[in-house]
Formats: sequence, structure tokens, C-alpha cells
Amino acid sequence: MKVPLDWLKEFIDISDISLHNLAEDMTTRGLEVDAFNDHFLEVSQTPDLGYTRSILGVARFVRQFTDLPIKMPKIESVPYILQAPKVSIDDVVKGHVLQYSLQEVRGIQNGPSPDWMQSRLKLAGTTPKNLIIDVTNYVQIAFGQPMHAFDADHLEGSLHVSMQNGSQPFKTLLDTDVEIPPHAILIQSKNRTEAVAGVIGSKTTAISSSTSNILLESAQFSPTSIRRTSKNMRLSTPSSQRFENQIDPDMVAKALEYAVFLLHTLGKGTASQPVHHILYKLKPHKTKLHLERVESLLGIKTSIEELKKVLEQIDMKILEEDSHALFVEIPLYRTDLAKEIDLIEEIIKILGFERLLEKTAQIPLSETPPDLEVECRRLLRKKLLQQGLMEIMTPSLVNKEHLIGPHSSIEVKNALSDRSVLRTTHLYGALESVLHNQNHGCNALEAFEIGAVYYKEGAHFKEETMVSIVIVGHDKSLLDLKGVCETLFEQLHVEKSITIVSHMPKFHPHRQAHLEVRGKQIAQIGELHPQLLKEFGIKKRVYFAEIAIHTLMHVMPKLFHIQPISSYPAIERDTTLVVPKTITFGFIEALIQQHRPALMQEYHLKGIYDPDPQAAMHNVTLHWVYRSLERSLTQEEIDLKMQELLEKLQHEIYS
Repeated sequence: MKVPLDWLKEFIDISDISLHNLAEDMTTRGLEVDAFNDHFLEVSQTPDLGYTRSILGVARFVRQFTDLPIKMPKIESVPYILQAPKVSIDDVVKGHVLQYSLQEVRGIQNGPSPDWMQSRLKLAGTTPKNLIIDVTNYVQIAFGQPMHAFDADHLEGSLHVSMQNGSQPFKTLLDTDVEIPPHAILIQSKNRTEAVAGVIGSKTTAISSSTSNILLESAQFSPTSIRRTSKNMRLSTPSSQRFENQIDPDMVAKALEYAVFLLHTLGKGTASQPVHHILYKLKPHKTKLHLERVESLLGIKTSIEELKKVLEQIDMKILEEDSHALFVEIPLYRTDLAKEIDLIEEIIKILGFERLLEKTAQIPLSETPPDLEVECRRLLRKKLLQQGLMEIMTPSLVNKEHLIGPHSSIEVKNALSDRSVLRTTHLYGALESVLHNQNHGCNALEAFEIGAVYYKEGAHFKEETMVSIVIVGHDKSLLDLKGVCETLFEQLHVEKSITIVSHMPKFHPHRQAHLEVRGKQIAQIGELHPQLLKEFGIKKRVYFAEIAIHTLMHVMPKLFHIQPISSYPAIERDTTLVVPKTITFGFIEALIQQHRPALMQEYHLKGIYDPDPQAAMHNVTLHWVYRSLERSLTQEEIDLKMQELLEKLQHEIYS
């Protein structure tokens, strides 16, 4: 925001302060000055200092550390000749419309605004149009109170404030077509929408160079309502930005009075009686400030008198006082202040941070036990990065139409976009990432994400941390994904996992599985269903895995032993089993783990041979490795061990 210096001096006399010192003091205390010259200051706006979106607000900020008085522009009384305009307000919007003021001005000589006004508007970053538009912009920038003028000659009748039920098209004063969302506050005349309250007006009643008769609106709307409407319309305006940060309610009537005074003085307009509807009056926050707590938290020595002086500089009203505490009322325009701790922060900004150096802070240190899940997430991130995967982060909120997962979902209240449901799986975010890469010509992706998923079990809300892996590439297969998971488990010293056939609807019916360790399902892997990929517009095969960190932690050993590499040779065998095609390798693996000989070092599937696709049996070839750490093994004893194992496997398979 650009602040013209001559305009700022109209509210607070800073003539004796150097611009460099002023900019440094403002920046130090939270309102950063990005640039300045002899004509203006350019300040960065932050949501917590919404009141500084005006010349008056910046003046109030400067007053906090200079103790200079605030001056308001001189407003002379205007004769009210016309009758007060009529306006009706539906009961349904009274919780969202706090104040609504209206005044009619007729016979305005609507030419160019005066040079001094145009100069200030240009320095503030606004392009002058004509007197009526310039006055509304001028008052908005001066007081932070949004104003809206309707061309009275194009209204179909008196104004009516209501709420939008469904959606409807709307042509704005910028000549753009938008969709008005449900629950937006509307300003109408005979059922024709003249403005979306707090956001933008219509093309029909927009002010032009030929406009001479207007209805001038000044109001206070609920910040939540305006924020929701603005987000749903995907339209942000200077008015909506100010309403979203809650305006100063004391400026609603004052701004209207100032605007009418300017139109009467500069444009010779004739004014009506104003109409003021106060539907809900906000109550200011009250809190107690304790001297002992201020000194304890800041580590400085002060006094009640010094605190009282500081609080008066920031417009606090002292309700009660004694030698130990002050009971204060916070002005309504200070929406960033509510509790005692907020006031203490303001106090040190005004006293100066150099006061904090009077005493060295003594902070007792206590050992905090490590969070095991946090440590596990760090370890998982490290191991997956070592495998060459990149980390992605996707939103926790997803579109209801694309909700994927077996659990009951949790919908958020007052959603600001179509993302209104908390994710029950990482899958939606992974698909968005794949689609984004595909649209930018990148058809290969190997990535992981670590984050929470949310769901309901009965009446209880659950949050669980998951790690997901997504692999895309023309030369990739489900075995690549399985290899990443098994390598991860091996790096974490988890026992060898068993692959169990699964039937998850989001995966390809014949290319999916659960990975189990000690009978616990710790991961689900698979190739995503072609229909799901088609719905997202993804053209490549996508392999996806999701691992429950909480379950993984239960099978990770707290301690593990490192064995020396054996200096004795290994004996290797290949064995082919003729098994029914209905028997899965996961089942065979479970049997091997159950009857595994002590001398077996490792085993793996070497291949499956199906000589007759119509037959009920096929050949499964396994590779076995036997080794001892203490001695050389003999062929005879390995033959015996192998014979015992194979007999047990055959008995289990064919029984």
C-alpha cells in the first residue's frame, strides 16, 4: 500500500521526523516500509494489522510510538433537503449485516475531481475516473471504510438486502461475468441484483461520467461472510480485502458523512437525510493487564504509570486501575488484540526492544523425551530419499467428488473452496501430482509423501500418519514398487514381509497385494485401476503404495544385532514345486517362514513356468541359499534339510 506523505500529515503531524527514522521505527514495530521518498511511503500489509489499510490506520500506528495526536479531516454540516431513502433488510441476513447506512445525493456536477484529490489518488495507486468514483475511493483509502455508489436513475426501486439461495450469473461493473455463490449477501432493487455486498457492484447501476444522482452506501458486513463469498467467486477487490479484516465500526457513519460533504462541496450535490441501521453492535474486548506479568515475561522493570501512558497511546480505555494491574477496554478497530499477552507484545513494541537488553534472560532447560513417531518420520524420509525418490506435499483437503478411501470422511465447516473434505488417503494428492507432471511433459515420477489422513470410526475422529509411494514410468512395473517397499523394510531391519493377495477396488483386480509382517498388514501396494486413471485423465500406468507408520513402528526392532560376514562358502539350490494355480506365492512364503531351517540364509522366487495355460497346476522355481557362520556345510546335510522342508511344504499345500 502506498501512503502519500501530505495525506498522512493531514491525520498526524510528522513534519519534524526524518523519513529514514520513521521508516525504520515503523518496520521495527511490525508495519514494514518497503520503500519511501519525499512523496510517499510504501508499506507491506499483514492480516494481523488490518486496520492499517487506510491513511487513518497508518496514522494510528505511527501515533503508538510518537505520541503525536491524531487529527481528523474537517467535515462541515451539509443541509439535508431530500427525504431519506428507503431500504429493507431480510431477517436472514441480520447476522451477517452488522450496520447498513444509506444516503441519497442528487444534482452532482460530475466532472473531473480536483487536482489535489487526483494527485493523492495517483500516489496511492488508484486511477482517477470522475468526481463520484474518486470521492468513494478517496474516503475508502482515508478511513478504510469501503463505499459504494449506485446510479439512482438506473435503479428499479428502493434497495433491499437479502441472501442468495442458489447460484446465479452476474455482470460486474468491470464488465466481467461471474457466478454469485449461495449464501452471498445481495443488494437488490425489485429482485434485480445491483451488487454483491462487500465485493462488487453490477454493470447496470455502475457510475459513469453522466451520472448525477446517486445512492451512497456505507456498511459493515461479517468478515466471514465476505471472505467466503469472495473466495467462492474467485474475486478479490479492495473492498472485500478490507471487510475480510473487519473494518472499524465507528467509521461507517463517519465515512458516509465525509463522502456526502465532499460531493456537496466539490460537486454541488443536494443531500437527503441519512438512514442508519445498526443491526448488531460489536462489544469490545476487555482484559486485565498485570504489572508483575509484564515484568516477568519481558524481563524489564516498569511501572503502572508507564504502562498506563503506553496503553493510552494505543487508544486503550482504562476502566479500572490499582497499584498492581490495569483493567482496559480494547478499541474495536484493533482486531489483533484480545488478551493480556497481546497487550504485552504491543507494550514492548512501543517501549522499544532495546529495553529487553537490560537483563539476561534465565530460561531453565528441561530434557524433553523424543517423540518416537517424529523420529520414525525423519528416518523414513531419509531412507526413501536415499533410494532416489523425491518428496512431495499435497493438500489435506480434497474435493468431495474425488473422495477415495474405505473410511468415513470428515467434512469441514465453512469451506472456502470446493476442497471441503479431509483426505482419508494420500491417493488423491498422488494422482494430482502425476497429472500435473503429465500436463507439463514429465511422464516419469518416483515420489513419496509423509502426512496425516483423517477419518471417522463411529462417533470418534481419527488421525493417522501414512507414508505413500507413487511410481510412474514406461519401464516401471509393480515389482519396482514392491522392491522400494522391501528395500525400505530391509533398511529399517524389519523382518521379511509376506505378500498376500488383496481385493481393493482402487487397484487393478489382478495387480495388487498387502504386505504383512508377523501377521500385521503394514502396506498395500498395486497398480491403480485403469478406470480411476481415466477419470483423472492420466494416460500412463501408475503404481501406488501406502504404509501405515503406526503399524510399521510396531514391527521395527528397537535393537538389532550386526553379524559378521561368514568366511565359509554357501550352498545354493534351485527347487521347482508343482503347485495348483490357486496357491499364491504369499501363501508359500508364509509356509517357508513357518518351517524355515536355521541354516537357511535367504531365499527368493526365481520364476513361474506355466507349460499349459489350461491346466490346474504350474511350476514355481525357488532359489535357496544355505550358509553357516561357524563351519563349512556338507552337501549331505543340506540335502537332508531340503528334503525335510519340501516334505513339510508339500504336506501343507496338498493337505
